[in-house]
Amino acid sequence: MRQIKHRVVMRLTRNVFFALAVMALVGCSGVLPSAPSPTAVQPTQPPLPSPSSPPTRSPTPTSIPTATPLPTLAPIQFPTLAAGAELLTFPPDPNGTGWAGNRENSVLTRDRTLQAGINNGQVLAGLVQFDLQSLPPGSRVLFAAIEITGRDGRGLGASGEWFFDLIDLRVERGAEINFNAINQPAALASFGNWTPAALASGLTKRWIFTSAQLPIIQRQLDAGKVSIRLRGPASGDNNFFVWDAGPGGGEPTLYISVVRAPAVVVTNTPAPPDVFAAATLVTQLTAQARAIGTPTPLPRSFVTATPGPAFNVVTTVPTAANPTDRAATAVYATAVAVTTGTFTPLPPNFVTATPRPLLVPRAALTAVPTPTATPSLPNPLNVAKRSLPAIFYNKILFLEGSRAAPNVWMMDPDGSNMMLVRDREYYDIAVAREAIGNTKAGPYNTYNAADTAGILQIWAQDLNFPHELPHQLSYLKRGFAWSPAWSPYGQKMAFVSNESGRQEIIVHDVGELHENRGLEGRHKSWKQLTFSTDWWWNQYPSWSPDGKSIVYSSDRGHDATYSEIWMMDADGANQRNLLYGTWDAYAPVWIKWRQ
Repeated sequence: MRQIKHRVVMRLTRNVFFALAVMALVGCSGVLPSAPSPTAVQPTQPPLPSPSSPPTRSPTPTSIPTATPLPTLAPIQFPTLAAGAELLTFPPDPNGTGWAGNRENSVLTRDRTLQAGINNGQVLAGLVQFDLQSLPPGSRVLFAAIEITGRDGRGLGASGEWFFDLIDLRVERGAEINFNAINQPAALASFGNWTPAALASGLTKRWIFTSAQLPIIQRQLDAGKVSIRLRGPASGDNNFFVWDAGPGGGEPTLYISVVRAPAVVVTNTPAPPDVFAAATLVTQLTAQARAIGTPTPLPRSFVTATPGPAFNVVTTVPTAANPTDRAATAVYATAVAVTTGTFTPLPPNFVTATPRPLLVPRAALTAVPTPTATPSLPNPLNVAKRSLPAIFYNKILFLEGSRAAPNVWMMDPDGSNMMLVRDREYYDIAVAREAIGNTKAGPYNTYNAADTAGILQIWAQDLNFPHELPHQLSYLKRGFAWSPAWSPYGQKMAFVSNESGRQEIIVHDVGELHENRGLEGRHKSWKQLTFSTDWWWNQYPSWSPDGKSIVYSSDRGHDATYSEIWMMDADGANQRNLLYGTWDAYAPVWIKWRQ
């Protein structure tokens, strides 16, 4: 019996060894990866998932859709310049570039857009003009091309056609260009026939004049300007396209290869040899002006010669040696002033030669600096008292360009009729007046100053009682408050606060400032008008003359690269952009004063 049990145990043991051997052979079969080469690295086998957690499937990668690239416009193949020819590039004339609608025969809107098509039942036409008055009439045009870039295609429909027309636009000097003036002239040449599928933002269209069209543009050159009309569908549902008017990388450009016509050079009239000849000449010219009128202005083919090199050195007139000569010189200068007027001031390219002394004392070799007083900033109250021309009333002034040396522009409240303001003083006057509120309690001047915690707050000083303590109008817990602007009737004040971490516009119902003395904590009448979802800068609020709207600057959507001019209702509703821009426009002021 014991032997039988022993044989059973031995048989079971052999079966177990046989099973283990089979399992080992299976593990070494071709199901598993083959052995790596000596230079390869064997990958680590990942651990098997536990029975309680089912295996996780790897997500299928999805391709990221890419925008269809715009077709690249090949560079212009300019012809080889002929003898005496030159290749010129002309930007658009801002005074003759814009768009107009047929509703009430609107005048030309001069901004950064050129609109063509139909929008809300109104037919729109664009106009681009190039000023060629620097070329004498009769110049020979050998090559001409125009490039215009698309700006916004969100108004396009499913069908329609767009064209460029070369037109002969004649308007009286100083007259406004309206829709009829753009739309009525017959096309001298047309180029385009583009469907909506061929138009897109950032896509440039080019028009190269054929040899048969060059005489047409040459006749326009003789008139001093080239006028291009942009048109689209004139009926049906909304269907319009916006072209870029510049300035910038997408502004319309005219390329011309031209041989200039010879100009007639007008030389200066020789100076009279003596005072008596000068008096005779004055008498003759006066009689001529009374008989036939003042001289006719010279045509563009006449130019005035400017003698001399870059700088013309004028030597000092020697002082008379004796009193008699000095008296005679004075008499002669008086006679010249009486007969021919005072001496004409020297132009900037004339300099006066300073004679160098023969001997210089040693002590004079080291210049002793003369102390100069540091110029102080003008008092804002004195600046605010200066007058403003009536033409600025209900206009918006704003800054554009470099923050160090910006330009001042003026526009209508709807963003149209932009004009460059060449005198910065008027903008500074308007800014100074923004800080002065004519409240029921009297006039107050607002300014920025730190509180006891070092936080920049807004304060108001009663101008009738300048020696009294100022009123604190903002109570921020962190950040700073700045750019206060009073409503036209002194009841509310808008300002900028970054207490939330972003620069937002706040409106404060000031009320009676005398009753608010000693007020602490946040005023209950504060209302935040802008709410940024990103690092937007909402700055420089300014009220409309009726107190119903606020204009301001914001960089929303541009990641702090540049700001644009925005507008909203006084309660923060209906926020909209006044200008399409790729340039920095900021710090608007809505003029609320007629003097």
